[in-house]
Amino acid sequence: MLVNVDLTNIKSVILPAFHWLLTDTHRNIVLRGGAGSGKSFSVMEVLLWHILKDLNMPNSHKFLVLRKTGPAARKSVYPLLEHLIDKWGLNSIVSINKTEGIFTFINGSEIMVSSLDNPEKIKSLFGVDKIFLEEAFEFTVEDFRQLSLRMRGDKTKLYQMFLAFNPISALSWVYQEFYAKERPNTILHLSTYKDNHYLDDEYITQLEDLINQDLNYYNVYVKGEFGCVGNVVYNNYTIVDQYPDSVEEEIFGLDFGFSHKTAVIKVGVTKEGIYLKEELYQSGLTNSDLITRLQTILPSSNSKVYADSAMPGSIEEIIRAGFSVIPADKAPHSVKEGLDFCRRQKFFVTKDSPNLIKELQSYSYRTDRATGLVMEEPIKINDDCCDSFRYAIHTHMFNRVVYKLITGSSA
Repeated sequence: MLVNVDLTNIKSVILPAFHWLLTDTHRNIVLRGGAGSGKSFSVMEVLLWHILKDLNMPNSHKFLVLRKTGPAARKSVYPLLEHLIDKWGLNSIVSINKTEGIFTFINGSEIMVSSLDNPEKIKSLFGVDKIFLEEAFEFTVEDFRQLSLRMRGDKTKLYQMFLAFNPISALSWVYQEFYAKERPNTILHLSTYKDNHYLDDEYITQLEDLINQDLNYYNVYVKGEFGCVGNVVYNNYTIVDQYPDSVEEEIFGLDFGFSHKTAVIKVGVTKEGIYLKEELYQSGLTNSDLITRLQTILPSSNSKVYADSAMPGSIEEIIRAGFSVIPADKAPHSVKEGLDFCRRQKFFVTKDSPNLIKELQSYSYRTDRATGLVMEEPIKINDDCCDSFRYAIHTHMFNRVVYKLITGSSA
């Protein structure tokens, strides 16, 4: 079956800073970048382009797109690929196996979205000619080396490994493997938010303001330079397999967003500690969209949801839709009190909360530029999930009075 796909305007679709990916032949393509630089989106577009240009060649390609864990893959790269297929009008030539995460094109080519939860998965791979490691810092050097060994066998194919990441630490294996020494057949690329003309002004302002909050964060997330994110707010958490079947209390935290993410975190209070589970992390949601999502997330309309009180109009709209939404405490010192209170808790974070985990790993107090002293306020970026659970825990629990009945013989 002959299929015609017009690719003449492909450069008008892909960001100019990444046009070179269309023709590059290096085996290792290492994409270092600041936040919002468009690197991951562009790689996915280029992978699609490779399949489409060879669409009349049967079984021409087999690509693998990976995050370290299954939940991270399902909540990030899978919906991104689904979005691109819809945006490019390819639904009629692609079938999707949602259970296996496999996108099969009309000529038999495949893009597999998967993870390395089980290291044995690597050993079963064969016939893959391109692999994309999204958030490469999550993987290990052994993961990289084993995956690289799986790309071999057909001299007619161009085997390539794409790695995309924010350069959070020069101590990572990525730095040691590709930057501390010269590696053959490898190209290193740097991109920043200035390379992505699709970013909105609000997000750009938030990024640029990092220079006033923390120079290290600014270097990593704005300039794309290797750093070492320190002064982490939370180190009182353990990653666990699942949320418990029953808890003593269950509440929800909500941080509103549109250009940045709307985040909903489920909070379960038990005798052992507090369980946190990511339920929603998505940009572009209107209040109507959010109400629809809450109908599936919340066990009942009576579930208590603690939300950012800076959005009274949104809170009122959700209340009118029948939900129990409570404005979070916004007293003058509530952020510091909330952080201190949350830092004293014992958290269990479910492994299917990839964005929450990523935030916890880098959510840090800012450093004063003049003195170098660590301040008592966190850096305002990549904090949607952390704000969300703080609203719930602090407002619901901080001022709670516990009464104990004291018994004994009278004098």
